[in-house]
This record gives sequence, C-alpha cells and structure tokens, in this order.
Amino acid sequence: MPSDSSREVISAPAAAERGGGMRARILGAAREELAEAGPGALSVRSIARRLGVAAGGLYRYVEGRDDLLTALVVEAYEGIGAAAERAAARAGDGAAEAWVAAWLAVREHALERPHEFALVYGTPVIGYAAPARTIDAATRLITVLAQLAVDARPGGDPDLGGPSALATPPGTGLREDLDRVRDWSIAHLEGGERITDAAALGVLRGWTEGIGTIGFELHGHYVGSVEHGAAYLEAVARAQARSLGLPGA
Repeated sequence: MPSDSSREVISAPAAAERGGGMRARILGAAREELAEAGPGALSVRSIARRLGVAAGGLYRYVEGRDDLLTALVVEAYEGIGAAAERAAARAGDGAAEAWVAAWLAVREHALERPHEFALVYGTPVIGYAAPARTIDAATRLITVLAQLAVDARPGGDPDLGGPSALATPPGTGLREDLDRVRDWSIAHLEGGERITDAAALGVLRGWTEGIGTIGFELHGHYVGSVEHGAAYLEAVARAQARSLGLPGA
C-alpha cells in the first residue's frame, strides 16, 4: 500500500495543474473587470464576486490586487511588444518599412485591446507602483525600435540617425539620460555600442510620438480633425523613419 509521502508526490502535479487552472480563471476574470470597470475598480473581492467564490480562497493563488495588476501589466506589454516584433519581421526590405509596420501593428493591437493599452500607457493606477519584474515586458517594444535603428547601419557607420552628435550639446541631466540609454543599448541590442546620441534621442522621440498618437486616437482627442487613424499614424511613423535616416524612408 502506498505511503502517505508517495501519495503526496503523486498528487503534487495534479495539485499544481489545478492551481494553475484557477489562477488562469482569476486572470481571465481580472481582464473582464479591467475592460468593464477599469483598473481602479480591480480588487480580489471584485474578482471573487465575478467568479462566485469566497475572496479569502483566492489568496492561495494571488497575493492581492497589486499581484493581479502586475500580471495584467506584464501581459499588456508583452502583447504590444509581440505585435511589433511580428510585424517588423514580416515587413518588406528596408528598416523604414519595418518601423512603419511595427507601429501600425501596435495601433491595431491597441484598438483590439484598448483597456490593456490604457492600463500601461494611460493614467497611472492610484496606489500601484509597477515592480521591477515588469521591466523586461515594458521594454519589448522599444527594443524592436532601437534594434531597427542599430541594424540600419550594420557596417558601424557612426551617422546613425543623422549627425552623431546633437546640434546642441546636452546639458548634465540629458547627458546622464543618454548615457543610460547607451548602456541599456549595449546590454540589450546587437551592435548596441553603435548607437549615437542623435539616434538614441530619435528612437526615444519616435517611441513617445507613436504611443502618444495611438493614445490620442483611442481617447478621442482627434475628434473633428484626424478621422483616418491608420493613415495618420503611418505618416507620423514615416516622418520618424526619415528623421532617423532609416533605409527606405
């Protein structure tokens, strides 16, 4: 007859599978809550009501509201980054086409999942600070953009994105920021040591403009002006590609 310890070993995988399934249900309910009520209304109690279970039982699977939000934040960033990666990889010849395709894919993803986009690029959730474990997912999109800029000059041409130096030398604060971006590029990009101040600033500007353009459309700020969001974003992205000096721009 099996001992108690052997029964525990045998049942452990099944218990883990049940636990994983319950956490998946919790996250599914959290996505619904996010879409219907927004991140401010998200809580373990609200998820328990949606699932029809006692709130106390959910703490076996999630640590609390912040744990739920973090899971949703990571999922949102990963989805946006994956959309950009796929589109850039499928694009035709030229870094400029990949840059434009990446941005159009991010927009399409955001339109399909507006509440996820707003969670990570909208109004911060009061009382929540994203932990360090969200950083890898959060930088997935900027990694695509920065790698395109670096790959545009595979031979090591220092003129990435125009002049290698900024027209106006950066002050102490901006100098520190650009050095930080360069250090990140060296650590995370192939050939990242080739990035220049102008290229770093251009990628950051492009990232900011692209996210802002999509956010403006999602939140209705273009009503009465821009009615063709995809065409407008493409024009913005192509202007960014030209400013960066990407081939094919």
